[in-house]
Amino acid sequence: EKALDAAKGKPVRMRTMGKGEVTFTRDNGAIVARSPDGAAARLSGDAIAGKGSIALPVDKVLKKV
Repeated sequence: EKALDAAKGKPVRMRTMGKGEVTFTRDNGAIVARSPDGAAARLSGDAIAGKGSIALPVDKVLKKV
């Protein structure tokens, strides 16, 4: 949330462990994660921090099938 607030309406990008990139935006107050193939999911809970990684609960899989 802090990164999106600092970006002032612009998308925020984050690298994935698989050398990809996920783009985060806000949509009607919800945070939306979008994969390079266009799949989108809404964050659905608090982030879970590990030892060098973070898991973000989302409402669906970020991969078009």
